[in-house]
Amino acid sequence: MNECQRLPLVTEGLAKSSSSRTPDRQPPDHIHIHHWQEWLESGVDPDIIALNVESLSDLEFDPLTHDVTGTPIADRLNRTYTRFGHQVKATRGWWVSGIDPLNGYQSMEWGRFKPDADTPILDWQKQTPAKYLSPSYGANSSRVTFLRVPRHLWERTAQRYGIPIASTFTEFWEWVFTLNVPIILCEGEKKAACLLTLGYAAIALPGINTGARSKDEAGNRMLPRLIPELQHFATPERAIYVCFDYETKFKTIQAINREADKLGYLFRFAKAKPFKINLPGPQKGVDDFVAAQGADAFDALYRTAASLDPAEEYSRLTFPVALALKQRYLGNLPIPVSAKLVGIKSPKGTGKTEALKAIVSEAHANGQRVLLITHRVQLGQAICDRVGLNYVTELRTSQDGDLLGYGVCVDSLHPESQARFNAAYWKNAVVILDESEQVIWHTLSADTEIRNHRPEVLRQLKELFSAVLESEQGKIILSDADLSNLSLQFVRLLAESKIQPWLCVNEYKPEQPWTIHHYEQTTPIQWLKGLEEAIAQGDKVLVLTHSRGVKSKWSSKTLETYFAQKHPEKRILRIDSRTIADAEHAAHLCTAKFDQVVREEDYDIVIATPTLETGISIDLKGHFQSVWGCFQGVTAENSVRQFLARLREPVDRHIWIAKRGLGQVGNGSASFKSLVSSQKAIASLNLQFLEVEGDTVRTFDDALTIWGRIGCRINASIPTYRETICRNLEREGHTLVNASRTDGLEALNAAVTQVRDAQKQAEYAAIAAAAVITEQQYEELKAKKTKNEAEFFQERKHFLHQYYQTDVDSELVAKDDDGWRPQIRLHYYLTLGQPYLKERDAHTFASKHSGGELWEPTFNRDQLSAKVNLIKTLGLLDLLNPDESYHAEHAAIIHTATIARQYAQAVRNVLGISISPKQTGMQIAQSLLQVLGLKLRYSGRPGQRGAPRKRLYQYEPPDDGRDDIFQRWQERDEQKRSDAAVSTPGISNLNSAWVLDGAA
Repeated sequence: MNECQRLPLVTEGLAKSSSSRTPDRQPPDHIHIHHWQEWLESGVDPDIIALNVESLSDLEFDPLTHDVTGTPIADRLNRTYTRFGHQVKATRGWWVSGIDPLNGYQSMEWGRFKPDADTPILDWQKQTPAKYLSPSYGANSSRVTFLRVPRHLWERTAQRYGIPIASTFTEFWEWVFTLNVPIILCEGEKKAACLLTLGYAAIALPGINTGARSKDEAGNRMLPRLIPELQHFATPERAIYVCFDYETKFKTIQAINREADKLGYLFRFAKAKPFKINLPGPQKGVDDFVAAQGADAFDALYRTAASLDPAEEYSRLTFPVALALKQRYLGNLPIPVSAKLVGIKSPKGTGKTEALKAIVSEAHANGQRVLLITHRVQLGQAICDRVGLNYVTELRTSQDGDLLGYGVCVDSLHPESQARFNAAYWKNAVVILDESEQVIWHTLSADTEIRNHRPEVLRQLKELFSAVLESEQGKIILSDADLSNLSLQFVRLLAESKIQPWLCVNEYKPEQPWTIHHYEQTTPIQWLKGLEEAIAQGDKVLVLTHSRGVKSKWSSKTLETYFAQKHPEKRILRIDSRTIADAEHAAHLCTAKFDQVVREEDYDIVIATPTLETGISIDLKGHFQSVWGCFQGVTAENSVRQFLARLREPVDRHIWIAKRGLGQVGNGSASFKSLVSSQKAIASLNLQFLEVEGDTVRTFDDALTIWGRIGCRINASIPTYRETICRNLEREGHTLVNASRTDGLEALNAAVTQVRDAQKQAEYAAIAAAAVITEQQYEELKAKKTKNEAEFFQERKHFLHQYYQTDVDSELVAKDDDGWRPQIRLHYYLTLGQPYLKERDAHTFASKHSGGELWEPTFNRDQLSAKVNLIKTLGLLDLLNPDESYHAEHAAIIHTATIARQYAQAVRNVLGISISPKQTGMQIAQSLLQVLGLKLRYSGRPGQRGAPRKRLYQYEPPDDGRDDIFQRWQERDEQKRSDAAVSTPGISNLNSAWVLDGAA
């Protein structure tokens, strides 16, 4: 089954509506004609109405004596009878109730009563006529309704899902429960009945907040939990859909989303699979929607329902829309003069950049400067060229300089950059964040130059946003195909403003959607086989991959080398961070003129990394026959979709996507509270180790809020990376089909592996053989924006030499590439380097957090004290005795495992290791030792066969050269300490070696 699909729907042949089977059918005696008609108008099957609905009056009379024999309404509502409001007219209405899955599927006493409009019942609390009433049996007595289902609708549901009805089942809801049939939750019995009529297993909630409880019977607050009936159906792997009403009021939308998210969280906790069906309007309820637009329209919504997880929660855009469009191109937008914060959400390829061009032109005509902020230099240069704006590097050679404004990478938004940026100069400007979702995440998390200046950049952004929003003419414009609340909240929070945004949303769907051939195998080898066949038959292809380096078989470098050897006649262009910065390479600065370069050189194969992921629009027609994407999980799921859309022409896409994503944020949690609180806790701990008072540093809590929400979005999508991307591609209107190849895979895999290994060895050897440079030359190389391959190698070699304090050979380069650096650094400060740990962390802190400002995520990544002290507490040093034999019952193993289980959350937060209850003590110890690049090696099971024997493990000190490096590091650190003793103390006295270590 396709990863992107849920339980398949077998809908062919299903009737559109069953209420039309018996249009002239008369109601049974227990239902008044107007109640019958009301339910029929909601598209409900007559048999459902007859089985579940009853017309009631407040009094029952003996037909002969006319004596009062009963008080049906009061009895059902568990009340003492009074003539409501002392009215003369008898109260009438309909009552609905179903069966009780928690009581042997017997009739449920609880139900709902709807008074007739002309005989209302007063709501005692609201002092208004009650729309619906339910019986109260005390606190937390509210329930949900499981309507009785006739056999023909049961069969319809079975046919829809392709699940047979065994003869052992006599009750519909028992069958639904036992066979894990998907269910839909909606607000109201008529809506549930409408969906049951269509063949969906729908459960009626009396209100959006009645599926979960946050207070106990005594009224005390507690963690939310599902009500018992829903907990009963919250079984592992069951698909559960939430379908609440369509609303237009902002506060109501927020309430609906909040309650849907709460249910989603609780269902996920129970291992179910929750989804949310979003009604598009204008009809309010699902019954009205089906009546107006038909069963097929609802089926389409059901098939494309959004997953109820933080990835969806934090991807929403729920602010009121000022301008709703459904058009191919945005054109000139009628943005009001009074609008201060503007959001533009429009699909990829609908002319967002052209719309920005008009905005820039209008600003210049009004005498306003424009500041265009991006997250990549090449992207910024390309966009500035299209909208008629200088990029910051062009100011010196431009006649008008910065008079009209400029474009700049967000990394440079601080006074020490080449932009010499000062927010105070931009008060009345038009500020544009293009690809705002990625600009903001880059601002908060990137490991580029901004890492060293993040507090200053955040301070400048805070001043910029505040000044512009408070000015007379200034505007802030956020543009993104995936614009969410988070972009708007980022600006509002930093500016400390509650300004309402002016929002344009274009919901255009492509007239020519892509056909996407999806390779869902474990590895991309079948995808590569398909690509090889396409190239062999003469197709010109655009290949997209997440990896640049020589370590991966699927990297731009490996694919270029493989196809160059396989097809020497083909013209190949590789575009990655190395080639666009190499003035000697054909790809140098090509992002600004991609179409021209590819057309003029007539390239057969273009291979690109995420360097080409956003901003650039490839408008070539008829050049590429197909696009091939290999996505290993390195970037966020929305970035993958952006990447695939760079080529505007709707040629076929062929994709392989990793099942799980990589690069978790923080502790990997999808809980906002857990993610942010863990950063706060670790930062507090690290400050304690530095003996810095927490109230002496300033933090950016507003920005950290957005960091946490985007982090939750990323972390939530990691386990379902492939599924999330596929689902969102389908939601964009594209068609996915399964793809596979079977022949020649083993030989292909061997060939590409050989290419990968050969080029890896060649590059490592080239780095080791690179020319030796001075420290000054190294700093100059680091600062250069353009450098060739030889210079890249020189820079890398010098860094490795300085870091490891030893000669650089191929083996050292390989170990560094494999992640050796953080492992042995931690091992050193746990052992020989422990006396220097505090100094090291203090220097690292001072180098990046001057001015008393602290950005917790960067600070926590740089600091080692919390990690070292936790490892010591876990007792890992006691496992490093080569003379000891360790086994499952060894005291040191038991101690380490016990502490790790006890402090599992701290282990996850600080070391990034999840401790599972299923892990043995030995497994826990081994996973912890991996942090240091160490392991216990199995040494045997001594003893006689048949007798109880213990598996023994031995610690073998690694013969990888780390001991020699530790000695050199110790000598270096001791020398630094001596030098510091004879110089003026203070944090301004930073030694470059400390800073180098902290940056690594």
